[in-house]
Amino acid sequence: MVQQIMSKQSFKEANEEASFSKCVYNESSSETPTSNTKLMKIILALSLTSIVISLASMVCVLTLAKLECHGQNQEVVPEDTATFAPKAKALRIVTRNEWLAQPPRERLDDLKLPVNKVIISHTTTEECKTQSACLYRVRSIQGQHIGAENYGDIGYNFLIGGDGNVYEGRGWLKEGTFVRGQNTKSIGITFIGDYRHEAPSQAQMETMDALLKSGIKSGHLTQDYRLYGSCQFMQTESPGRLLYVELKKHSHWSDAQWEKRA
Repeated sequence: MVQQIMSKQSFKEANEEASFSKCVYNESSSETPTSNTKLMKIILALSLTSIVISLASMVCVLTLAKLECHGQNQEVVPEDTATFAPKAKALRIVTRNEWLAQPPRERLDDLKLPVNKVIISHTTTEECKTQSACLYRVRSIQGQHIGAENYGDIGYNFLIGGDGNVYEGRGWLKEGTFVRGQNTKSIGITFIGDYRHEAPSQAQMETMDALLKSGIKSGHLTQDYRLYGSCQFMQTESPGRLLYVELKKHSHWSDAQWEKRA
């Protein structure tokens, strides 16, 4: 009997020990899935982060490429372009030294400055469109004035070529020889060419205007100077009908007619 009780008790203890061992085993085995789950979550999070970074990089690259392409195709326009006024033509005066002028044959009288008259004429010669052609034409005119006309020098104060340049004749300081009775109190400017049948170019008219503004600024012309054509003082077709029409548009133009001399 005692042996049976001891056997039962030993069996019970054995079962309890087995159950305890089983319980410990189950707890040990339950920790492994938990660790694996955490590891999987970390890997998944890193993968998602990598994907997000990759997508963001692709978006940036595409955006930059689009902007660069747009910039290449877009025309560059200066700011406030509409407010820019065309630049005035720069005044270019070809000096006597540059066109190889002969020295005056005699002493030239000084002008009493400032003068209040500007008289425009034309040379009735062939026109010139390039500087080399105009240089030749101006030298030819001086030779004719000194030789055939017996002037002391080229007669005009300034000449305007078809190339848009001004050619210095006697300049601002000396009396010219272009209209009898007016030489001592006016500046004589001539346009190289014949303007009875051909109109002056816009460049020539702008050059004349720039020269006259320069004369005011330098004190050689009065602020209220008046502009005339040679035909208002003498019997001549100069400065030519088509040039005369353009001159009459000038703000300093005067329609006054003077006693005409032959």
